[in-house]
Amino acid sequence: MPICSKCQYFLLFTYAFCPGCTTPNPAFERKKGAVIDVDDDIANEVRQQKEKQRLKDRSSSTLKSSSIFGIEPKPTPSTEHKTIELWVPLKGETPTKLPNGFKIWPMNPQQIIEPTLEQFIRDFAINIRGWRERSDPENLEEDWTRDAWIGVIFGNHGIPHELEIDSPSNNNITCQDFLAMLVPYKKDRIALVLPVKITRHWEEEVVEPPTRK
Repeated sequence: MPICSKCQYFLLFTYAFCPGCTTPNPAFERKKGAVIDVDDDIANEVRQQKEKQRLKDRSSSTLKSSSIFGIEPKPTPSTEHKTIELWVPLKGETPTKLPNGFKIWPMNPQQIIEPTLEQFIRDFAINIRGWRERSDPENLEEDWTRDAWIGVIFGNHGIPHELEIDSPSNNNITCQDFLAMLVPYKKDRIALVLPVKITRHWEEEVVEPPTRK
């Protein structure tokens, strides 16, 4: 059985034209003296066209599965963007907010806080513009003898209150854990509290005794 060179449709010798693309059928022939049932040819072409359209409609209306096994995957949790404020406390003093100490934290629920919560907070905090552009970087430094922590700020003029972390070891914590802990504080602000210390660097002045004249 010949095939249409344009649309690969199977052709009968009695087809003058391809039913798929109306290209002339080079194999079309009518034997002399033979009686051709034109009605049968037309009926066959109509049936083929209907079957072709039925298959096309079926494929377009069938919902495509996202898995070859027909299993719908779980939807990916959406990322929540939280505004973070950077606060710095000297030892024994109330934390203060750094100027320009704001940054957006895109909290992907599947993100793992690593290597540790302590290091993650410090890495995030020192990349906030307010810390990078602090007025006295030589004298205001991180204090590694104290822990960094996450706090919640109540009201417009409040100070950070430490958020209790469910995992005592601070390991294997995800952003989903934080989002769950922050549910009761949706209307409150979030702070990263980075402990700091002041170190003075100066050259000792050499005072010479006055010379007698």
